[in-house]
Amino acid sequence: MTITSPSHRILQIGDGNGWIDPVRHLVRIPKENVERGSELDLADWVFPNVNNIKSTMSAALLTVDNKTALRLNDVVLSKLNGESREFLATDTPDKDTGLDVDAAVFASETPQGMPPHLLRLKVGAQVVLLRNLSIDQGLCNGTRLTIESFGDDLIRCTVNNKMENTPDYMFLHRMIMSPTEKGAKSCGFKRLQYPIRLAYACTINKSQGQTLSRCGLVLHSPVFSHGQLYVAMSRVQRGTDFKLWHTKRIHRRTDDRPVGGGCLVRNVVYKEVLRDQSILDELEHPRRREIRDLFNTLVERFRSRSVGSQLNQEKTKSKRSSSC
Repeated sequence: MTITSPSHRILQIGDGNGWIDPVRHLVRIPKENVERGSELDLADWVFPNVNNIKSTMSAALLTVDNKTALRLNDVVLSKLNGESREFLATDTPDKDTGLDVDAAVFASETPQGMPPHLLRLKVGAQVVLLRNLSIDQGLCNGTRLTIESFGDDLIRCTVNNKMENTPDYMFLHRMIMSPTEKGAKSCGFKRLQYPIRLAYACTINKSQGQTLSRCGLVLHSPVFSHGQLYVAMSRVQRGTDFKLWHTKRIHRRTDDRPVGGGCLVRNVVYKEVLRDQSILDELEHPRRREIRDLFNTLVERFRSRSVGSQLNQEKTKSKRSSSC
C-alpha cells in the first residue's frame, strides 16, 4: 500500500505497520526526506545560516548516540560568528564508589546528561539546560537557551520559549554534577561545570516533547529502542521539514531502490506495549479475576496465621509471668 500523507506515514511507523521488509523490520522513507550527500550536507540543510539566531532556536540534528551529537555540535558551532570562550571543568573521583584514579582519566568522558569537560561556547549559540533550576520559572532540564554574554564566573542567557514567570535574563554559574546514566558510567566522578551543553544536535531521547521547525536525523547505526524513529519524525509539523541521512543506506542491491524510491531504515516497535484494551478491561478478564481472587485468599491466610502466632506468643508470655 502506498502511503502519500506524511502524517499517515508517521502514524504507521508509530504503530509498527507498513513494513517493506517485515523480517528485518525495514520501512521506507520517501526520497524527498532522504539526504543523499554527507552528514555535513544535512547539517547545512537544517542550519542554512547559523548566524541567523532566530532560525536556529527551533531546529536540531538528532542522533542515536551521544558522541555523534557532541561532534556535530562542534561542527555547527565553528560556523557561528561571535565571541568565543572555552570553559574547563574540574573533575574529582567519587570516593564513595571506591574508585581512586587520576581525575584526568575522566576528561575524555561525557556521559549523557553531563556537560563536556571542555565546554566551547560563543555568543548567540544555542544551548540546552541539563538540570532543573526553577520549575516555576520554566528553567527545567531540556530548556533551550541562547547565550547573550560572558562574565568572569557567569554566563548570561535568555530562554527561547518564555513562560509568564520566566525572567528576561538568567545567569548560570558552575555547579557540581554527577552522571545520570545507568551502568558503568553512572558513577565514578563528579564534574564542576556550567549545567549546559550545545543544542544544535542531541540524541533522539533528549528531543522528546520538543517541536522543531527543521529536523535532521543522522543514523550512523540503526535505531535500537522502541519508538525512536517515530519520535524523530514527529518532531516537525510538516513532512518537508524532516530529512534523514543513513550511513548504511545499501543493505542489498535491491534495498537501495525500493518501490517508489527513497531509503529503507529499521523501525523498532514492540506491539505488546501498544494495547487496544484499557488496563481496567485487562484486569476484569475472567482468568485475571481468578488469579487476583486466589492472590487475595493467600494474603488473608498469611495474615490470619500471623495474627494467630502473635496471640500464641502473648499467651505463652502471660503463662510464664504468672508462674513466676
